[in-house]
Amino acid sequence: KQWYQRRVRASFSLTFKGQGYSGEIDGKPDTTVEAVVSGPDPGYVSCSRFITQAAYSVLKHGPRNFGVLTPGSMLDITEYVERLRKREIKFEITQVSKPQG
Repeated sequence: KQWYQRRVRASFSLTFKGQGYSGEIDGKPDTTVEAVVSGPDPGYVSCSRFITQAAYSVLKHGPRNFGVLTPGSMLDITEYVERLRKREIKFEITQVSKPQG
């Protein structure tokens, strides 16, 4: 029973930081974005949700008459994220730093 109680309380939180351009691509990136993805127990609960929702996307949007495709081309990312949100996986933009001017 103790292992189950620890698993129920487990959760994860990943912070992603990226740099890009606010306009034309010239010189160094001038915008930074920070995003956090979080959810329940990553070992059992969240992992199975990511996998089953990805499989659903591949079945729904996957290739019909194509050869090998990249994972990103087979997932409808917006729909995939929305289905994960309905299953307790949170996606948040926590910070955006744009150039002054």
